[in-house]
Amino acid sequence: MTDSGLPGNIVKILIDLYGKVSNTVKWNNCFSRCVIVKSGICQGGILSPLLFNIYTDCLILGLKSSYMRGSFVGCIAYADDLLLLYGSVALLQKNAKHVF
Repeated sequence: MTDSGLPGNIVKILIDLYGKVSNTVKWNNCFSRCVIVKSGICQGGILSPLLFNIYTDCLILGLKSSYMRGSFVGCIAYADDLLLLYGSVALLQKNAKHVF
């Protein structure tokens, strides 16, 4: 986020805000145990579209000039869909573990 130009104090606020998220599930008047959410953004949250755009922008810019083990990696993006382009699905899955 700091690489995208957001001020450090804003990033710290977002880390604090999203670092304390937990969920429970209610089913037939029974509640599950509390689960700490370690990744993702709040669905329907007012900041969610902005945070998603910042993340995908950084991802696309990173892919723009990247090579994974000597092969070009690209993508096609439309709305909230992202298609990774690579020479082989099997090689992408194998090599992505070392990069991402």
